[in-house]
Amino acid sequence: MSRQTSEVVKKLTLARKVLGLSQERVAFDTGISQTHLSNIENGKKDPRLSTVMKLVEEYELEWNICARP
Repeated sequence: MSRQTSEVVKKLTLARKVLGLSQERVAFDTGISQTHLSNIENGKKDPRLSTVMKLVEEYELEWNICARP
C-alpha cells in the first residue's frame, strides 16, 4: 500500500471510530463486506476509489483534491 493510500485509510478508519460505527454497521450500510473493510483498514488490500467514495459518503466527510506544487 502506498504512503498516500495508507494516509487515506488511516483517516477513514479514524473517522469510523470517532463516529462510533462498527465495521459490521458500515458493511451493512454500504454493501462493502466486513471482511473487505477489515482488510483495507489493516493494510492487506488497497481500496478502489469507488470504495473510498462510499466510505466518505457514509461518514459524511468532505473530499478535496489538491494539486501539488
